[in-house]
Amino acid sequence: MTPRWPCILLAAYLALSSLRASAQLLPPPRYGTPTPGVPLHGPESYPGGEHIRATQARAREIELHQKMVSDSDRLVLLCKQLEENLKVHKVPNADDLRALQDIEKLARGVKDRMRQ
Repeated sequence: MTPRWPCILLAAYLALSSLRASAQLLPPPRYGTPTPGVPLHGPESYPGGEHIRATQARAREIELHQKMVSDSDRLVLLCKQLEENLKVHKVPNADDLRALQDIEKLARGVKDRMRQ
């Protein structure tokens, strides 16, 4: 069985680099633009409702972005720690395999959030 950790490290690096690039390239969303999946009834039935809906959508987007950045930072930290452990031990132990599983789980979560 071949070790999967080089592939996982490569996938994590690619996900992080694309996340950093997309965070720099995308302009902030405009107020008043419709958000997919948000119904058109509700707060906009009274004056100022459209502004409230746009503010809430913007808050959700900011929260999602902050979560992706914190997860990607944690992913980088875990990858560096794993790389250092593998340089010392040369053979992955149980802790390294657990770290690999955490890296894989975080990378999938970041990738899924980027698709949203």
